[in-house]
Amino acid sequence: PVLMKDMQSTEFWPLRAGVDWSDDYLRSRCGHRSVSVRTYSESSRLFGDPFVRDGRVRREMRFADYVSGLNSQPPSVYAARVSMATLPELASDAKDPSEMAYGKLFGKPYFE
Repeated sequence: PVLMKDMQSTEFWPLRAGVDWSDDYLRSRCGHRSVSVRTYSESSRLFGDPFVRDGRVRREMRFADYVSGLNSQPPSVYAARVSMATLPELASDAKDPSEMAYGKLFGKPYFE
């Protein structure tokens, strides 16, 4: 996982001008949706610990609860590869990949 900060003023920022994905905004737009998350297994406190078989446990949770849970230290859940089809309310906030710097290098977006 990667956390990028201060990207808004760069050509790599994926959101349309004026869009701010704050916690409150995300909860208000699609908090009612369900997302698949990974959580710790009983035997490991690391996500994807290579020494623990089946170290990642998947479960479903409301997106609003997921966003709120990210503020706990350390976060207890992790969402990976959440497609825009899962959170369609946010699709119009994002730039089309072809509008992005180097977007043409990666081809069409991947949707599961």
